[in-house]
Amino acid sequence: MGRSGHGPLPPSCLPRRLWPWPAAASTALLGSARAADYVRAMQDSAATEAGPPARGRRPLPPVPRVLWALVAVMGLIEITLTLADRGVIGAPWWRAWAIAMGGFYDQLFDGEVAPLYPGQPIAMFFTHAFLHGDIMHFALNAVVLLAVGKVNAAIAGHWRLLLLFLICAIGGALCFGLVAHTDSPMVGASGAVFGFLGFWKYNEWRLRVLSGLPQRPVWATVAALSVANVLVWLLMSGLVAWEAHLGGFVAGWLVGWLWRPVSRPGESLIEPPPG
Repeated sequence: MGRSGHGPLPPSCLPRRLWPWPAAASTALLGSARAADYVRAMQDSAATEAGPPARGRRPLPPVPRVLWALVAVMGLIEITLTLADRGVIGAPWWRAWAIAMGGFYDQLFDGEVAPLYPGQPIAMFFTHAFLHGDIMHFALNAVVLLAVGKVNAAIAGHWRLLLLFLICAIGGALCFGLVAHTDSPMVGASGAVFGFLGFWKYNEWRLRVLSGLPQRPVWATVAALSVANVLVWLLMSGLVAWEAHLGGFVAGWLVGWLWRPVSRPGESLIEPPPG
């Protein structure tokens, strides 16, 4: 992996992290009771479009197994690297090696350096989301991912959550590659987390439009997320990859436009709304 005779930065350089604190603040805007009401409204809206109105109030479904499995994979990776950091297993350089192999590199995206292995320029669009800077970084992402994913599962269906995660991770990485100009690698799942938020907020906006309700709460949340990103970026001296947050959110919003809400778990239609 070389760069015009100078070579890339060492893999141990401090990565740009996808911190989920702005996303965590957003999820706090909607309590569990309101989340349940929101999901029921989304389900009833979808059922009304498909046929007769839904009867009764549906309970908020549990966190889907596919989402638990996704978080478990990320957790296993992070626990392994944390133990290696502390010398319990392996070697302290394991995290640096993992970031070198799986982090998202703007230099590699721009073609300024050669990949370490065939397919790395493509693989890094996915692999960066499964790596984190430390255990706290992972834990914060996991909590928000589970909280928002539980709501989105009732909208999109369980298995499409995995596809949504991957699409939003790609969207976040693509925006980071196009906008950021840095030698530091980017790691973390917050691009996908913000994509989950974008998907959720699009569907809330859609529901409010169909129901004739004020749209201000949706745009207030978007504004709060923007301000939170700026504040966290300043507090962390620019180590937050806001570009990936933006790209993930936009990707999630667009997917929300393409996917119609399901009336039953596991059912979905991928087509844009009429008009």
